[in-house]
Amino acid sequence: MFYDEFVNHLENVVMCPEILIITGDFNFHQNYSTNSDAITFTELLETFGLLQYISLPTHVSGHILDLLITRSSDDICICSIHVSSLRISDHNFVHAKFSIPRPHLSVEKVKSRKIKQINGESFKSDLKASDLCTTSRSNLDDMVKCYDDKLTDLLESHAPLKTKVIVVRPRVLCFSEELKRVKSKRRKQERKLLKTGTKCDRDAYRCVCNQYSALVKKAKGLHYTDLIDQCSGDSKKLFRILNLLCEGNQTNPLPPHTGPYQLANDLGDFFYKKIECIKKSIDRIEVSRSQPILERGSSLDIKIDSFVPMSVNDVHNSIMTSSSAS
Repeated sequence: MFYDEFVNHLENVVMCPEILIITGDFNFHQNYSTNSDAITFTELLETFGLLQYISLPTHVSGHILDLLITRSSDDICICSIHVSSLRISDHNFVHAKFSIPRPHLSVEKVKSRKIKQINGESFKSDLKASDLCTTSRSNLDDMVKCYDDKLTDLLESHAPLKTKVIVVRPRVLCFSEELKRVKSKRRKQERKLLKTGTKCDRDAYRCVCNQYSALVKKAKGLHYTDLIDQCSGDSKKLFRILNLLCEGNQTNPLPPHTGPYQLANDLGDFFYKKIECIKKSIDRIEVSRSQPILERGSSLDIKIDSFVPMSVNDVHNSIMTSSSAS
């Protein structure tokens, strides 16, 4: 039962793009290489591309029962693992230090001009002195070309186009000036608490934190209530918002990979190992003997030797009672 439930759980979480860390008491003697449960569990981890790091006894009996599991493809480093002799039960404390890289912020290049800093009088004088005002043209195409070229040159001269790289940060639509003010107040109170450490400052910091949390909750409620009200008569837009609220942002369901070839190989290895794991688990399936078991090459003694044709009314009634979606 545990293996089936754990496999179902891994199938749901192993493909998530976030860093995966699984810990807990698995009650398997991982230090016994001949233990059937430990062998099956190790093969299961290999099937899903997972690694287990605990190699010292974590139980009072000298067995490895508490495990630390991560995904082999994650960019995570286990700096240190220490099994402490301190215990409040029959299990030891396991201290692990991770090195997890910060997520990379997306950047993009933007182009802009400082239009507001243009000197109006200087721009007018340059415009009057240009060919656009001093030379007359009879051909419409020449006039349009001159208009575009001269204005572009003047704009580039007075407000040159500049390119800069900015960090794209998620925009919080429900963040207001009041939230900004209370957040700043919370940060100031936090610095004061770290400096003094008094009970009075601790109570004041908790009060500001509760105030900020209540304001965030209220702002989110008003924001999404307004969004839902704006969807009056538009069911498609309404369901899109509901899906966003219930499921969050849709992430890439594919496992981490550096290219299509690695992705194809990883998926092939995953399903190959999964099929092998299913084959090995077939022997543990218990078949109920209350049902008849067919021998190879045999068949049930059921024959269909007559058919009753449907009338026109039967066909009509079947069509009229069927769902409109079909």
